[in-house]
Amino acid sequence: MFARHKLVWLTNTGWEAAFEAAPPQQREGILKWHRADWPGVIRRSDADASEAEVCLGIPLPPSAIDGARLRIPIRAARTEIRKKRDPISIGEAALVAPPVWRKPLGELAELASEEGLSTGVYGSLAMQALTGMEYVTAKSDVDMLFYPDSALQLAAGIKIFRNVQNRLPLDGEIVFPSGDAVAFKEWISVTGSRLATRVLVKQKQLVQLMSTTTLLGTLDKVGNSRLCER
Repeated sequence: MFARHKLVWLTNTGWEAAFEAAPPQQREGILKWHRADWPGVIRRSDADASEAEVCLGIPLPPSAIDGARLRIPIRAARTEIRKKRDPISIGEAALVAPPVWRKPLGELAELASEEGLSTGVYGSLAMQALTGMEYVTAKSDVDMLFYPDSALQLAAGIKIFRNVQNRLPLDGEIVFPSGDAVAFKEWISVTGSRLATRVLVKQKQLVQLMSTTTLLGTLDKVGNSRLCER
């Protein structure tokens, strides 16, 4: 499955096709990625993309002139994907993180492991780890992914997020088993209400509002039952 934030490496033919399809101002970045054998990042699919294609992004480091961030959008045939992997781990991210982030990142990794949570890191810190280039700035966040498969794990992820957010500029998404993703901060801000609530959900092709009840219904029923017993 080519879910958002997964990392993919293209064949030479895949890179050459992306280069030919790109406007001239984007070709230097594509050529650099090809030569360095760095991965592209799966992004939301374009509306006119076929099932035989995968939509990728190449996030360039911040401009040395104005700090602007450019993401080059490309498409590749699925047959031209040489390998793929999940987003990098918290441990991999910690190796290149600013020193002040490393201890809380270690604690975050330990807490997530204790709860059996699947996690990942994307964004600036991940790209710095993958390429060795400078992405992290004073304004950067630590972009986390949490993949709960039960209500218990969702509650544990929220608790962990709250425990470390005062020591890390933490941001990111909760990714439900359906693949629907919700910003962590938005989920926390609205789920304290007893009223029926809708949140902004990122999907494979769309961004739309969805009820929190519907999203909770995608979680493992065994986990939901255990939560009710507490």
